Amino acid sequence: MGNNIVFKAHHTKKIPNRHYLRLQGKRVMCQDFDSIEYKILPISIFKYISRLVFTSFTSRGKSIANKNYAQEWHIIKQFLPNLYD
Repeated sequence: MGNNIVFKAHHTKKIPNRHYLRLQGKRVMCQDFDSIEYKILPISIFKYISRLVFTSFTSRGKSIANKNYAQEWHIIKQFLPNLYD
């Protein structure tokens, strides 16, 4: 469960060029994926999930099966209850 799901977040305030916000999903996630979903999370959780917030759009993200991020997954699951489905 969750072994193939990868999560990454971007803090849009820190995107140097707003042009990147208009990129197609395949240009934001450069690797091959079966599907990509975009969700908006509240800024209030930024400090709790900062290890999962990437500045590079080409970063791979982290598998939701990665137990090193258990605290972050707990916070995110409050807003994305179907994260593991």
